[in-house]
Amino acid sequence: MFSVVIPVIYTMLQIIIFILLGFILRRYFKWPADFFTYAGRLVMKVALPLYLFVKICRTNIADLQTSWIFFVLAIIVPFCSVMVSGIITFLIRVPKEERRISIAMGTFCNSGYLPLTIIEFLPLSLPIIADYFIQTTAVLYIGTYLLFYSPLLWSAGYYLITGKGQKISINQLITPPLLGIVAGFLVLIFRLQPLLFSDHLPFKQIFMSLNQLGNITLPLVLIVLGNLIANLVTKESQIRITKEEFYPAIVGVLTRFVIFPAFFYLFIFKIFRPDFFSPTIIWVIFLEIIIPPASNFAIMTAGTGKNEDCVALSLLVTYLIYFVVFPVHLILFLKFMGIL
Repeated sequence: MFSVVIPVIYTMLQIIIFILLGFILRRYFKWPADFFTYAGRLVMKVALPLYLFVKICRTNIADLQTSWIFFVLAIIVPFCSVMVSGIITFLIRVPKEERRISIAMGTFCNSGYLPLTIIEFLPLSLPIIADYFIQTTAVLYIGTYLLFYSPLLWSAGYYLITGKGQKISINQLITPPLLGIVAGFLVLIFRLQPLLFSDHLPFKQIFMSLNQLGNITLPLVLIVLGNLIANLVTKESQIRITKEEFYPAIVGVLTRFVIFPAFFYLFIFKIFRPDFFSPTIIWVIFLEIIIPPASNFAIMTAGTGKNEDCVALSLLVTYLIYFVVFPVHLILFLKFMGIL
């Protein structure tokens, strides 16, 4: 077990180093907010779509056919999350003002960036992971999940976190990452890979260039996340925190780090058994279950000016706890999968 525990810790250390870099650059070196704003736009509008497109193009139509389960999970998981978060909110007597935020924190999560980062970084420290879980297929599954999950986040999630309904704009519904996912699906559906990877055509060289650009995605994502945490720390140091504002964080932690993992272990390893699904499917479900709240909540509240302090505190607390509890869950998961 020790031979696995150390690589897991090293993986989290890699992630923390990039986040810490963004944190230090913003908080102590005072790098301008505009730098991180444009870096975030580069990720969202260019790097991440290319990353998803390139990874999905390296899968096959059989992988796409098995991804149907993630269309279903993109509906079931938020629904169950609302139910569980609502019950916890009732049981711990969350004040009325924090109830919607509490449910949002337990329901809508960082379902893109963090799972993709774990998928990329963990095999670097623990190569045996690549023998069990197919990296490109895992990215395809996450892309399938996001096709349905992202519009839900920007509609139902937006309402819960801000208290305002909004008409979803075309830019929120059809984002560049979703276009990258759909483009990759089209390559698989129309079987364009021989054309794309032919040594006799220029498309392969173009594809390789896109791949290099996509490689900057995850380091930049983590640096931008470090900037977000720096802003949250700065905000929390300037306000007076009340105990009521901790309730959303408590609900998020209990839902995503305690109750959902327990149900996951029960259903996958006791009821269905691991051989019911492929290892890669189980891997992606695990990553989507044990995850902190969506960092986009900070953008939503900043745009409306509502619940900023409470959301900032909840995001800060849940992300800090995530980096402590996730390695424990990861080791448990690998043990249940028989890798340890």
